[in-house]
Amino acid sequence: DTTKQPALRLSRTKNLHFAKAPFPGFSAEALIRESDTAARIRSDEFALILLDSGNHSAKVVAKKILNSLLSPFMINNQQFSIGSSIGIAIYPQDGSDSDTLLQQADRAMYFAKNNNKAYAFCTPELDEEGKRRLEIEQGLRKALIENNKTGPVELTLVYQSKHYLHDNSIQGYEVLIRWQHPELGIISPSEFIPLAEQTGLIVDLSRWVITQASLQALQWEKDGIKFKNLAIKISAIELINFELAQNIISQIDATGAQREWIEIEMTESAVMKMPDVSIKFIEDLVNAGVLVIIDSFGTGHSSISYLKTLPASYLKTEVSQ
Repeated sequence: DTTKQPALRLSRTKNLHFAKAPFPGFSAEALIRESDTAARIRSDEFALILLDSGNHSAKVVAKKILNSLLSPFMINNQQFSIGSSIGIAIYPQDGSDSDTLLQQADRAMYFAKNNNKAYAFCTPELDEEGKRRLEIEQGLRKALIENNKTGPVELTLVYQSKHYLHDNSIQGYEVLIRWQHPELGIISPSEFIPLAEQTGLIVDLSRWVITQASLQALQWEKDGIKFKNLAIKISAIELINFELAQNIISQIDATGAQREWIEIEMTESAVMKMPDVSIKFIEDLVNAGVLVIIDSFGTGHSSISYLKTLPASYLKTEVSQ
């Protein structure tokens, strides 16, 4: 009925990384009317369409969703709490088609997330920042696809040597990722890694890094180049995947590389966010022959006594200035 000119509200939530099934206690359908629509766009992205609604109605629904996510829930006997950010775009003022409205809702969502707000409406001021974020997200998705093909690549790995202080001999290498965007130029990891974590692309990105680093280690071994091991950082967000350790082991094995050539590096803060899950993850890797490094140890709230429970291979501490 075009005479009603219904308002379209699109809300997208983030940090809901449970691809196989919805988590207990949350049902978007229970929070909206029969005339509204709830959809899962990707594993960690959801959209709502609220017909014949005003700003107030959108706020009410957003608050209901946020409140429903406050209660902790259990998965595999582990307790989790979920945070979420919601962006709201309005038809027709924020866009006249679904693609534009989704992009505008994305911009509002990222604004809410970056400014510690529960939800935000789309505004003209968000356009420039949102356009770049969207361009980087889309570019990263494309780069990950293209890097798995033959031809020019945008993503590359560089290897930074680690040295013993007493004789300056090489102890190993840290694996660093670089991105040369065809139009935006060099994009700093400090910009695209957080975005990858927020969009869930960090999973594919880490998988690519582990595979490429393992292949490089294998090639160096064949060429007689001594490198000892390669250290690869993983994100705290990835720890929510209970099969992460086995996936990493399988990736290394699939390349033909030796497990002891690879070090998996994670920060102390990542460990402390989910200590039980982290310890199990570290144990699985170490027992399989993969080295594990705890980075920035001593900068968080853990104590030296906590060392007894960490089966890590090495610790890295921050030097105070």
